[in-house]
Amino acid sequence: MADILIKDYVQQGEDRLLDQFSNSPIIQGVLSTYLNELSNTQTSSISLLDILNIETAYGYNLDLIGKMVGEERLGNSDTQYRKNIKVKIFLNSSKGTPNDLLEILDLLTESTSLELFEHTPLHSIFYTDSPTISDSVPNTLLQSSPVCSHYVGVIHDPNKNALVPSELEIGGGILIDDNNRDLVTDEDYNIAVNYLTALSSVNSERGILPEIDELSGYRIPAEFYTSL
Repeated sequence: MADILIKDYVQQGEDRLLDQFSNSPIIQGVLSTYLNELSNTQTSSISLLDILNIETAYGYNLDLIGKMVGEERLGNSDTQYRKNIKVKIFLNSSKGTPNDLLEILDLLTESTSLELFEHTPLHSIFYTDSPTISDSVPNTLLQSSPVCSHYVGVIHDPNKNALVPSELEIGGGILIDDNNRDLVTDEDYNIAVNYLTALSSVNSERGILPEIDELSGYRIPAEFYTSL
């Protein structure tokens, strides 16, 4: 409770006595009697706060905190229930920003590496290297996402060796000859040439499958969890 200012009401009251009453034991006694009640109230309030401290509460007291934030125990242990309550508190106050969603994923897992890839239309794909993951995580993230979002996926890569495909876009141009002249059809239409290009050079190495005879650097498909 280091963040709570503890006041000595009795001493504070005696320090504020007028000089003519400062040496009067009767007045000091009456004042102390009243101010001791404030001190008792302060002590009781701090004890109540400590009982409802999410980090130390257990059993019925933890149930009370869960009821306040709208999270039922559903048979979970105190440790798991405490974790669920923290996530619920964050969901209640989340604005659905990318940083909010990553922090929720961090609370839900034991990750050392987290990433978020936003896809069109309105899809969010997350990456985590957590040792384990619950299949309810995507739905929890979807609940905290903006109302216009309709899909959340989570790539799970506990051993950090899984294939994570690169994000690709379709590029294109007009087909020309070696003299920079357009090649056209009989109807005088241009001929378009399309190709794939990596959007993220940081991720491209992990998005390339190894040659069939390569033994080093072999990557397996990642687990993928979805809110659908």
